[in-house]
Amino acid sequence: MPLYRLRESSRVIVRPLVKPLSRVHPNLITWFGLLVSVGAGIAFYFMELKWPLICAIVLILFRMASNLLDGMIAREQAKASVRGEALAESCDRLADMATLLGVAFARPVSLELGILAFGFAFMTEYLDILARGLLGKKTSVGIMDKIDRLVILMTAAMLGIFLTLSWVFNIALGIIFVGSIVTIFQRWFIIARSLKK
Repeated sequence: MPLYRLRESSRVIVRPLVKPLSRVHPNLITWFGLLVSVGAGIAFYFMELKWPLICAIVLILFRMASNLLDGMIAREQAKASVRGEALAESCDRLADMATLLGVAFARPVSLELGILAFGFAFMTEYLDILARGLLGKKTSVGIMDKIDRLVILMTAAMLGIFLTLSWVFNIALGIIFVGSIVTIFQRWFIIARSLKK
């Protein structure tokens, strides 16, 4: 949530790309976001070589841009639809899975901590979708949203180029794990309180 507020500022940065990409179907942008996330997960898996971490940083930036652009282009083309939103959400979850599991299964990283971070991060997104179904609106409250996770992983990748990989990435996963637990409680509280009204 802290970094989610920067989403509007990020839209300003990528807005110049909307016109050049106006002929591209927004679903293709969504699929591109998933593709680069798989690439980031593979790069993280080979983090011991160090140079793949640079690739992971670039690919995560591409994913963040595509997350913004698909919706912006869909609105520009008047093609925003429930089907497109469902595709975007599905690809987002697969993208999260590819990136976080790539980190989790990397040799220098604690697999157990990686699985826990992935599982609880996935739960935060489930509660967001649950809120949409029950309340008819998103509940992007909490200290650990998708953007927060991606920024943490990018920061870990930058530090990992120079520092001990196991130390850097286990701390990063620990932050995601603990932050996700807090976010689960925050989102569940919002849902429960709204249902009582």
